[in-house]
Amino acid sequence: VGAALFLFRFFDFLPHFFDFLFCRLGKLCQFVLKPADMVYLPGQKCTSPLTVTSYRYAINLYLDFICGSTGTILKNLDFTAFRKQNAEDFLAWMKDTKKYAPATINQKMAAIREFLPYASARSPELVVYLRGFSEIPRQKTDTWASVSYMSENAVNVILRQPDPNTRSGLRDLFYMIMLYDTAARVDEMAKMRVCDVRINKTPTAVLHGKGSKLRTVPLMERTVSHFRQYVSLFHPQETEYSRQPLFYVRRKGTTAPMSDDNARRFIQKYASMARLECTEVPENVYPHLWRHSRTDASLPAWHGSYPDITMARPCKPGSNFGVCPCRHREKTRGNKQSDGEHFPFHARCSRIQSG
Repeated sequence: VGAALFLFRFFDFLPHFFDFLFCRLGKLCQFVLKPADMVYLPGQKCTSPLTVTSYRYAINLYLDFICGSTGTILKNLDFTAFRKQNAEDFLAWMKDTKKYAPATINQKMAAIREFLPYASARSPELVVYLRGFSEIPRQKTDTWASVSYMSENAVNVILRQPDPNTRSGLRDLFYMIMLYDTAARVDEMAKMRVCDVRINKTPTAVLHGKGSKLRTVPLMERTVSHFRQYVSLFHPQETEYSRQPLFYVRRKGTTAPMSDDNARRFIQKYASMARLECTEVPENVYPHLWRHSRTDASLPAWHGSYPDITMARPCKPGSNFGVCPCRHREKTRGNKQSDGEHFPFHARCSRIQSG
């Protein structure tokens, strides 16, 4: 029994030993990265699945950059890829090529800094790479940066582009309407289920937000009409209690929630088409821009009126019953224009609160 136990432990350790001896821990995915996002982050640090996904995306972005800049294939990478010079080049690439905002750059670098202490704990000789990344300062963020949003005319023109007579056109149109009306994040759209849309006297949608928090927002009359059309085509057999994803794709017989990449793809496609008709459409239209555009100043005329309950919706950011543009007040304080000029709804909210 003792000999068998020894052989079991020996053969279990042997692959890791050869990885260390011959590859200098080169097989990052097998030896370090995979345990990091499958055991360390969710099991020991108790991070949420979204945090794990965010960290994984940041590290994959870094590895893709290293492979592209050095011409090395992924399976041949070792920890020399985390040299300080590579980190500085990665930082410049994100700023100059990808045009990331300082906050986004800080998030990507923080994910890699979180990974390197874990790797160093498993192999102390890797501490030198951790030091190189730690010496790179954080990017200074502009606290008073203005918030980008689309005008009413730009929103209208984009929403006219999908063909509702086709299956994909109907889906894309309703997705953008729902994205705009609920001011949801793209991840919240991916997690929305059929049962989260409640059609009653006051139609609402439940959003599963950050930190596993729920947020209830009202829906406009035209949104409910588009919802009924969409469900009749994409969920004909489902009941109002169905937990199936509201927006989904089918691949090889399996159903999965629609990815954010797919949403970005068709939103950018319709924005490019709309830009030929309207010069007010921004060059870069992304899902979160619809969230910023959700103000009374840019409510499109086709969308109908608010339910009465929205007149009493609180102004606290992240509260139930919608997202008030007051949440952006702090970010626009650096501009010469007043809050009422940026977000006319803010003045009305103040009057409601004071009255």
